[in-house]
Amino acid sequence: MGKHEVPVMRLLVIVFLAGCSVGGFGAQATPQALVPRSARLAEGTSYLYVANVGSNSVTVYVPGQSKPVRTVTKGLRYPVALAFDQSSDLYVASLGTYKYGQYHNESVTEYAAGTTSLLRRITAGIYSPASVGLDSSDNLYVLNSLPFKSNPPRVLVFAGGKLIRSITNSIVNPVVMALDSSNNLYVANAASNAITVYGFGQGTPFRTITTGINEPTALTLDGSSNVYVGNRLGGQNNMGTVTEYAAGSDPTRTIVNGIFVPVALAVDNSANLYVANAGGGSGVGSITEYPPGRTTASRTITQGIFDPVALATDGKGNLYVANDASVTEYAPGKTSPQWTISNLNGPRALAFAPH
Repeated sequence: MGKHEVPVMRLLVIVFLAGCSVGGFGAQATPQALVPRSARLAEGTSYLYVANVGSNSVTVYVPGQSKPVRTVTKGLRYPVALAFDQSSDLYVASLGTYKYGQYHNESVTEYAAGTTSLLRRITAGIYSPASVGLDSSDNLYVLNSLPFKSNPPRVLVFAGGKLIRSITNSIVNPVVMALDSSNNLYVANAASNAITVYGFGQGTPFRTITTGINEPTALTLDGSSNVYVGNRLGGQNNMGTVTEYAAGSDPTRTIVNGIFVPVALAVDNSANLYVANAGGGSGVGSITEYPPGRTTASRTITQGIFDPVALATDGKGNLYVANDASVTEYAPGKTSPQWTISNLNGPRALAFAPH
């Protein structure tokens, strides 16, 4: 485990970026700390956002440059999840301070697109937030991963900063959530070994996936709403599996080869699947890649990998990995990093936005 490890189950961030190549999750304010014109990217490219738990910050980079163009700090305390709305406003889930066995002062903060300007801080009902996302109507979803007093884990839904719905049905020890292009909500539940799926505006699941699920730790979707789940148990030497699901409840693919405790997943625009493994390599982690339909890894990355916790891909097929104290980027088919951001203080989430 790295020195910045979150003192609960590892947290995976699933981000959907509307209109961007990596998929994405909108409000207005007076722009402040705008990115300099000289740093603006070419049409169709994006900035990389990194949430750092050790420095209580979100740093923003032009891919290929190691110096951030912008650093967001106001209102952040142990940030673990990122998302964007239709206007590219940034939302950050913070765990707050950890003492006496639980978190305190948890929140989700909103920042104007391309700035460090804090628009809103939401705290009502939020505790131990593990995932955050927005639907196509810019409703904000927050996954509370742990119980608090008499309140069980749940997914909270906010509109304009106001709580409009609380989902608890069939949610048991949830670890991560995701939204598809039809605004269906997917929740991975570790204790019940189930993925529960909720229709837009609904509080009861219309679909439950249990076959092949064995203590899920990671979850992502592709552009066709195929579901990918990283399972902590099962497989070779009980090192875990990754299972894929189409419209049904039975897996269309089960991956065992190259899996060593999966902690994060990503799928690129060509439907290549990437798995961040806590083990493998020299025991400090590895990344394995699987082409569509394949169960044998076509690429294994260990160089530059140390305790990987989050993954992201861009529209060019480049892969980005958040490690214990760095972010490394890999060109398609390569196993050596072509770009490294070093000396980071506990990166825990990655996301792309056009500003």
